[in-house]
Amino acid sequence: KYYRYVTLSDLLDFDAANFTKKITLSEISNETLTTGRNFPTIKLGNIVEINVKAFDPSKTPEKIFHYVDIGSVDSATNKIDFSTTVTGAAAPSRARRLADNGDILISTVRPYLKSFARIKDAPSDTLYSTGFAVLSTKNPAVVTNEFIYCLFMDDPLLMAQMKAKMSKGSYPSINQGDLQNFYLILPPLDMQRQIVAEFNSIDAQIAAQDDTIKKLNADIQAKFSALFEGYSDDKIYSFTTLCKDDTASGVKFQTSEYLKSGEVLIIDQGANEIAGYMNVANNPAPYDDLPCVIFGDHTEIFKLVREKFYLGADGTKIIIPADRNKLNAIFLFYMLRTEYKPLGGYARHFKNLKSLKLYLPPIELQEKFAAYVRNCEAMKESARRRREELLELRSELVKKYFR
Repeated sequence: KYYRYVTLSDLLDFDAANFTKKITLSEISNETLTTGRNFPTIKLGNIVEINVKAFDPSKTPEKIFHYVDIGSVDSATNKIDFSTTVTGAAAPSRARRLADNGDILISTVRPYLKSFARIKDAPSDTLYSTGFAVLSTKNPAVVTNEFIYCLFMDDPLLMAQMKAKMSKGSYPSINQGDLQNFYLILPPLDMQRQIVAEFNSIDAQIAAQDDTIKKLNADIQAKFSALFEGYSDDKIYSFTTLCKDDTASGVKFQTSEYLKSGEVLIIDQGANEIAGYMNVANNPAPYDDLPCVIFGDHTEIFKLVREKFYLGADGTKIIIPADRNKLNAIFLFYMLRTEYKPLGGYARHFKNLKSLKLYLPPIELQEKFAAYVRNCEAMKESARRRREELLELRSELVKKYFR
């Protein structure tokens, strides 16, 4: 039989056909945790240093530091953006953690979002937010930092423990004490290296798909810019001449009404392409004058929508060409996103958008550009599907070795 420490959420993560589980209080209290291959389990705090180094930047008020907060870690790529700089005098009160290259950053706020990262090529004098826990192995002959990172990314047992310990409310988080008491499965060092090697191989393939998408986006933008070579100023029009605010034609739902799945998308002004779903039954028909452009009145985010949808919460604007025979909606999306200069801050920004002066190349050129975009989007979708397949493959890696 397989004996292991579990929470209810962990039970739901595994296929009952593959695991027979028996839970006893003595097992948990005595830490006699084993897996199908009889690998030992150990508390994280026994093998990993957590938040060892700190520094108060206010002691050097003139010095310039790089600052990494949770928003600096891209949860999709797990890459760190080191571009933010602050002086010691202006550094946020949370800018206190120090870390070395090779250390692991674990976001303690909403850890299910996996804003985790391996620190590589960090500039000197980098400070990290106290919203991170900085992890480093106590003995690389026992466990490696790279293996610890793999577990945090893809071990369902570890994620179940994090979810179980998260505080409730609008700011779900874990703390250092929680981390120290999380159990890790600890295979031999050679197997750790095998897992890390496979993980890194899959990660490299995921990065290749990301690079493909990034290049296609750059190609689209370059193609768009080329449309305006030699363009004269006498062909500039006002936003209100070329565009129509069609928000009133959309049907709006509040955030509390969003479904996790359904027949029709809900599009709002948030960063996610899809905010939720809704069913058509007992509701008015969804918006279908497509393609159209979405503008976030508060967020200043643009989205291009090609299928029927309902509107999300307040602040989501629908923009369409005033005359589709003269203005292509796909071209309009790229023109608005290129010409608009964000103001930032929490305010109503639609009036800023309406002040734009816009170009209107011949419709034939617009249509040609739109066809190019559709071709690139098909290639991007293929890369996204492959990326999802690779993520699924990586998520099975730890389970494969531990079964």
